[in-house]
Amino acid sequence: MLRLSIVASCAVALLAGCVPAPPVRPPATPEPTPLTPRIVARITQEHLPDGAASYAAGAPGAVGAAVHYRATGRVPAWTVTVGLGPTPGWLAPKACRAASGAPRAHCFREGEVRVAWPDEGTEVLLVAPRRDGFATVRAEGRAWVGDPRRGARPVELDALLELARDRRLDATTDPRLPLRAENLPNWRDDLACDRARRAGTASLPASAATGGTGAATPQAFAALLAAEVNARCVGEWEGTPAEVGAVAYLGGGTEWLAAYVTTDPTAGDCPAGWETCGRVDGATIAYRFDRPGTSPAKVWLSRPIADGFVVLQQASRKADARTRVFPVAMATMRRLLADNRFAFTVTSGLTTAGNNLPLCWRIAPRVDVPTPVAPDPPRG
Repeated sequence: MLRLSIVASCAVALLAGCVPAPPVRPPATPEPTPLTPRIVARITQEHLPDGAASYAAGAPGAVGAAVHYRATGRVPAWTVTVGLGPTPGWLAPKACRAASGAPRAHCFREGEVRVAWPDEGTEVLLVAPRRDGFATVRAEGRAWVGDPRRGARPVELDALLELARDRRLDATTDPRLPLRAENLPNWRDDLACDRARRAGTASLPASAATGGTGAATPQAFAALLAAEVNARCVGEWEGTPAEVGAVAYLGGGTEWLAAYVTTDPTAGDCPAGWETCGRVDGATIAYRFDRPGTSPAKVWLSRPIADGFVVLQQASRKADARTRVFPVAMATMRRLLADNRFAFTVTSGLTTAGNNLPLCWRIAPRVDVPTPVAPDPPRG
């Protein structure tokens, strides 16, 4: 009887789950994932301001990303390129000095990070060692001249240092990052806006005349151009440090209309080497027609304003050398030239209107040589 009771008790215990369960194995640790340009952009976004930034793949030869920041009323446009690869050629591979044969450079160390900048240039470079190569952070633009420890900068040097020290910038990285990087806002793989199409002029909102005033920006001038011309895309005028302006692209990189202000005292003179030039109603107007198929024809207009000049330039391979007719009519260019909003100070509302344009913002540089241009689709 006792034996039956013991057997019965064991049976009840088994049914009640008294037998220890098999050990629970912890989930397998995900394998590290290879670094990609989008992941680099996602890591960069965690360290630097997002704002009106565009993200794109970095330069060839390194796994990286470039973040392009538009100008504001206080800071000119600038770019930061982050990646994993070799040390840039002008810096010694491991030492804190210029490479042999390279122009003079300055360098100091912050722990394992080298911070360097060329004697003449507009960039600051941070380099941190990794297992295979170096993590590099390069800030470029007119706001990055000289010692980054001095003067106002778009971001603090400490933010760039923390980015260079981020151990996720390595050949393999956090496996959770690909999902976070997949839908990164403002990722661009069309820096030249080749897929953009013309969609008519973009009217200025009433708010463009509101807000305080600040330094002229490319976006403000882009808004003024887009309100007058049917542009495929817009972008910043890449001129000298004395110039601030915008470009409205009418087709490929050779078809464009630019407007900028400049402190260059010669901007009111006839451009050297242009074929014909004269002054009409206080404006300087010049034309240049080169050999067909080599470079676009150009027309130049300028007039004096307070503290300098406003200049309009148009380039086109479709201009008629006999009639001097360009795709954007002279009447439109004269109307733009007379617009007093092209000045060294603009309203914040006008800059906002430029930031909010329903147009692709071109980051790739303009070109002055023939390039294949896809025709606009028929409108109907």
